[in-house]
Amino acid sequence: MNTGRPLKYFLFLNLVCCAALSQKMDPYAAALIVNEDSFTRNFEISQKVKPLFKLDNRDYYWYRSNKVMKTRGGSGGKLLHGTYTEYHLNKNLRAKGKMRKGLKVGKWFYWHDNGMIAVLGRYRHGLLRGKFLKFSKKGDLIEKARYRFGEKHGKSFRYVEGELIGVEKYKRGYKVEASTSSDDEESHDDLEKAESNPQKTGRKERKRLNKILKRQIETDDESDE
Repeated sequence: MNTGRPLKYFLFLNLVCCAALSQKMDPYAAALIVNEDSFTRNFEISQKVKPLFKLDNRDYYWYRSNKVMKTRGGSGGKLLHGTYTEYHLNKNLRAKGKMRKGLKVGKWFYWHDNGMIAVLGRYRHGLLRGKFLKFSKKGDLIEKARYRFGEKHGKSFRYVEGELIGVEKYKRGYKVEASTSSDDEESHDDLEKAESNPQKTGRKERKRLNKILKRQIETDDESDE
């Protein structure tokens, strides 16, 4: 009976699995849990990640003496690096995202203690960037805005119980225009209708909606620069 091939096959699989595990596991990484007064943090740190002090307008998250600290422009301990999760005292999710060398990166989600989504945002090198949505505990949209380099840039829509109550315009964090006129509400409603149903009757109506969509696309492109 020839047992050479099965044995070689088994040894090959064992080597592949060990190699995969060694690549996936970071020998310098550690998963930690810190209990705060009103929530719990689950996060990762890595010994080989060095702190950065060049970006003095970023908030760095770091760990020392069983505490997670936040410092603008630097750190005094081990930088958070990897997955990050927070839980309310009732075990519901509170926040979830990723840290890279102490900075928030990628998509971040925040929840109210009743399980309803609270905030949706995206970070790049520790700064908010792109679309930002905020919701009430009932699930109603409160605010829709865009960020650029951590500051509001473009139109910001404010809602109460799902109804638009105001439109504010920002440029690099500074408010340049504010309005609650019916024209803004009409253009916003038309934009929502145009996005959901572009087949409107009438050539003039289509041209008007195309202009609204074009302005919105230009605003979005400027915000993503």
